Amino acid sequence: MSDMQSRLKGLLGKPVLDAPGAEIAAEAARILRDLMRLEQQAEELLGRRAGSSATVAEGAPRYGGAGSFEGLALHDAARRVLAAAGAPLHVRDLGARIKASGWRHPRSSHARPDQIEFQLAARLPRYPAVFRRVAPNTFGLAEWGDVAPPRHPKPRLDAVRGRGPRLARRIADEPDLIFTEAASWPSS
Repeated sequence: MSDMQSRLKGLLGKPVLDAPGAEIAAEAARILRDLMRLEQQAEELLGRRAGSSATVAEGAPRYGGAGSFEGLALHDAARRVLAAAGAPLHVRDLGARIKASGWRHPRSSHARPDQIEFQLAARLPRYPAVFRRVAPNTFGLAEWGDVAPPRHPKPRLDAVRGRGPRLARRIADEPDLIFTEAASWPSS
């Protein structure tokens, strides 16, 4: 892998003279970034597998077990969750996944979910190089480009389960049905 990194760094060291050369340099930089991140993730995983005997630089944040975001900044935890999800997420889902992964608020041991949502909605737009707003309070990673937010089917509210088919529509058509049906319903 280090041979691949040195070859990519060699591409970045060459002078850029034209547009195709600039595109090659940009692609090499992106691949080098991804390669370095992958190598770092592999080292973290192997360190956890070996019983966390890996050396940690002094002053570096210490993370908990697998999937733990303890000690991470909120926007870093959001970036990791979005990368793992592979799709844009609403701050409600994003906050729930961050909290489930072990992230703890630095000033509150039990931060309410709405506090985390508010912080995500306020903080993520401050990092336009990392996050992109794709819908109201829904964010994706900027490296994904223009990605549409996930579509959720609207719930069907016309079919209320009860006696007979589509009781709600029948009641809308025949308002007196409320009194006849309600009289036959068992009370609680």
